[in-house]
Amino acid sequence: MPPTANRQVRPPCAPAPLPFADATRGQAPGPVCVVPVAGVVRALVVTAAALVAAAWIGYLLAYGFPDRSVPGGWRYFRMFDLEGEANAPAWFSSALLLACAALLAVLAAAGRRRRGDGLAWTGLALGFAAMSLDEAAMVHEQLIEPLRNAFGFGGLLWHAWVPVGAAVALAAGIAYARFLWRLPRRTALRFAVAGAVFLSGALALEMVGGAFIEAEGRRNLAYAAVMTLEEVAEMAGVILFLRALLLHLRDEVGPVTLRWGRGPAPRRPLP
Repeated sequence: MPPTANRQVRPPCAPAPLPFADATRGQAPGPVCVVPVAGVVRALVVTAAALVAAAWIGYLLAYGFPDRSVPGGWRYFRMFDLEGEANAPAWFSSALLLACAALLAVLAAAGRRRRGDGLAWTGLALGFAAMSLDEAAMVHEQLIEPLRNAFGFGGLLWHAWVPVGAAVALAAGIAYARFLWRLPRRTALRFAVAGAVFLSGALALEMVGGAFIEAEGRRNLAYAAVMTLEEVAEMAGVILFLRALLLHLRDEVGPVTLRWGRGPAPRRPLP
């Protein structure tokens, strides 16, 4: 019989062995949930692709039959419009950003315990929580018309919030340059790639889309294609960043224990 035949394999969520000596005070071990990074990323990519496909069914219904001859066509369009509000894609994008904020909060707690970069991780967590709120409530969209009217923006700056977004992104990049340099090289590279992909959609393709709206309007399939590239780049950037966070937690931080209630903290590990 091979030596691994009697080895027991624990499922993704199963009772954990007691890792601390004082955990034996009549307390049953809690479950251990193993997060499969590849599985999580695969599920997110499939969900994003399904939302894009559903959105394009809506665009074909809306722009292929502009006289609204398809019953429920425009209602379906609004439900899956990639740049719409209070619909499925908006919820998905907001949830992605909030998931990143939660992982960053875990890293902030780990950084404080290790006297590491807890403050920097906390700042990132708050920033992504704010981005999640903005995605759900479309706060930055409210800046477009006032800024356009105040400064006469048009063309590539038709989405007049873009200069503000670019300034915020530049300031964040400068503020976090040293933090990024202190990270492990592979984590820093993953963060940089994710940020570049996200900004290519949020800023560069947003500018192209604004110029297209001013020239051709937004109710046509050509603009829908440009806008889809923009939204896909944003979702891809956030998914890449979330993957980078999960890999950093797995490879650099190690297992994370979430303790509920006000029980005593563990004092020393078992030998």
